[in-house]
Amino acid sequence: MKNFFSVDITNSEWKFVVDGIEQIPLRDENDELRYVVRFAPGAKFPQHTHKDTEELFVLDGALISNDVEYEAGSYLCYGPNTEHEPWSEKGCTVLVMERNAG
Repeated sequence: MKNFFSVDITNSEWKFVVDGIEQIPLRDENDELRYVVRFAPGAKFPQHTHKDTEELFVLDGALISNDVEYEAGSYLCYGPNTEHEPWSEKGCTVLVMERNAG
């Protein structure tokens, strides 16, 4: 890992993921990904799994997963191969951290 780097998401270009969902990559190094994801109101990420752990921290708004609404300040951790289909009724911004994403 580099000794230091930073990303100003207020001046970064959001990249399309699926309808209503976009992201800004923060770090992609040593098979670890870090990115910020923005859900528009009503946006849903298709059901999926990851081969390793995925961690999420809700920065603003509210994210719904497994029929539970997680407000800003909530931390979620999906274990390997855990099916999930996160979505947001009101819209939200989430920090996502993945291991072994490659």
